[in-house]
Parts: sequence; C-alpha cells; structure tokens
Amino acid sequence: MKRSSKILLVALAATLVALTLAWAQPGGGRRGGGASGMSAEQLFGYLALSPDIMLRDEQLLNVRNALRGSYRTQVELSATMGSGAGADPETQKRMAELQQSMVATVSGSLTKVQNNALKGMMAQAGRGRRGGRGR
Repeated sequence: MKRSSKILLVALAATLVALTLAWAQPGGGRRGGGASGMSAEQLFGYLALSPDIMLRDEQLLNVRNALRGSYRTQVELSATMGSGAGADPETQKRMAELQQSMVATVSGSLTKVQNNALKGMMAQAGRGRRGGRGR
C-alpha cells in the first residue's frame, strides 16, 4: 500500500507540474500587447532586405522617410498600451488604421511588381497570425 501511495503521489505531482507549465504559456491569440499587424520596423526591414522586392536606393530612402511619422505614432500608441496588458478596442483600431496607412504610404514608392510581392507577403503573414502554421 505504501508503494502505490508513493507512485500516486509522484503521478499527481507530475500532473500538477505539467498543468502549471501549460497555464503559464501565452494564449493562441494575438501577441505583443494586442498590437495587430506589422510594425514600421518590420515593414521597413522586409522591404529593405526582401529578395522579392529589391528596392533601389532611391526607393529605400523614400520608404524610410515615409515610415518616420508612422513609427513615431506607433511608439506613442504602444506607450499607452502598457507592458503586455493589451490594448483597448480604440487603440487596437488606431493601430490597424496606422498599419493600413503605412502600407498605403509605402505603396506609392513601389512598382506594381513590388506592390504585388508586398501584398502576397502580408496575406501569407495574415494566414499565419490567425492560428495555423502559416500554410
């Protein structure tokens, strides 16, 4: 009887540890404080380094200058969200509008082929963000 009690106790402890680890993981929804979409830094990095886009030097400077105002606004909005607490619906709406504005602003500096590559990347990123494995 003592041996089976020890085994049961060890099994219970292992189960509690496993549950604690599972509960400590973030949820499957959005991450990063509820900010939706791509940050100005991510968008600029993708455009600057993507072999599908291949920006010319002049385009790179135009994109950089176009994203400066968006970056400033994004930093201000992120500061209002606090540290990982998430954002209220109004802030989420403003962040989504900011992302659309960034893409629209940047699109003016890109060729049609480059715009199509950007749209394809964003569609692929959107599929991955909604829960699956990005396929």
